[in-house]
Amino acid sequence: MERANQIDLEELLRRNGEHLLPSGREKRLGNDHSVTVRGNQWFDHAAEQGGYALSFVRRHYGLSFSEGMRLLLGEDGNLTQVVRDVLQ
Repeated sequence: MERANQIDLEELLRRNGEHLLPSGREKRLGNDHSVTVRGNQWFDHAAEQGGYALSFVRRHYGLSFSEGMRLLLGEDGNLTQVVRDVLQ
């Protein structure tokens, strides 16, 4: 779990086609401007909640614990494949 939480969210999101907008030293999600990411941390300013990479992928993509771990620690970190597997 510690290793999963160290994953750089900005890199993961960009690799999976998410649009990030500059916001000072942080980046805002293009599809939800209240959520900012910086390195492996995120914060939702509207909900006043935040955390690290694992809680982000679980909350933002609706993944289970094991699905989130698979995404973050998998060989390719391919969000599309993880979500496709969840929907089957």
